[in-house]
Amino acid sequence: MSSTRKDEHSFLAHSTEKLRLVEEISVLKRENEALGNLRVSLKSENELLKAKVAEQGETIKKMQEKMDLVEGILENLRN
Repeated sequence: MSSTRKDEHSFLAHSTEKLRLVEEISVLKRENEALGNLRVSLKSENELLKAKVAEQGETIKKMQEKMDLVEGILENLRN
């Protein structure tokens, strides 16, 4: 009888640990999926920001060209 009781306790302990591990795996899978979605989202946002930076760089370049042109005109008028 004592051996049966030990077996029951051992089985219960293993079952409890297995259930805990299954629940932990489930939580980790959900976290992993959330992190994967975040990675995709951040990558997309990064691409959009890079495009915006490039656009603003082009705008700055055009504004600088206009300023250079206006400065040239003002210099000619001064002379």
